[in-house]
Amino acid sequence: MITRRPLLVLLVIVMAGFILAAGKLMFAPAWGPGKAIRNPESNAIPETETPSDPTVTHPPPALPPAYHPQQQALLSADGSQHRDLEILSGMLMSYRNVMKDQARPIGINEDLTEVLTRPYRRGLRFLPMEHPAINEQGQLIDRWGTPIHLHPVSQGMMELRSAGPDRLLFTDDDIVEPR
Repeated sequence: MITRRPLLVLLVIVMAGFILAAGKLMFAPAWGPGKAIRNPESNAIPETETPSDPTVTHPPPALPPAYHPQQQALLSADGSQHRDLEILSGMLMSYRNVMKDQARPIGINEDLTEVLTRPYRRGLRFLPMEHPAINEQGQLIDRWGTPIHLHPVSQGMMELRSAGPDRLLFTDDDIVEPR
């Protein structure tokens, strides 16, 4: 009977070697003019690479956006109220996807505003509290300054309603998302 254990051990050793080699390549110093390979035995900086050398520039670390990428499009001059409601609906969906079982129930406008302005992970927020789409009372408003009406349709579905230009809810000019 042939045992496969030696082959398995050999395969594990070979894979470990590949992983170590890949790790060394990923963390190797950048090559180019003015760059020198540092001696791994010492922490000394070679003479060709000095911290005060103006030719050596390091880009700033890439930081994640502090707010949802669509937040600038909300109430923008070239947008529409339909688009604003789509953006808010998308933010709500993103919030539920990110928070999953920890998502708070949302029933009224202030609840939605609170979850979109509260930091959720690594200090990120969907909207800044100072956004023009939020009034002094902490409510999301439409383009005419009227608070957006929320209607929970089901556990995972929320209807967002703008009163429209006449600023009266449940009239013919209301704008509703989802349509």
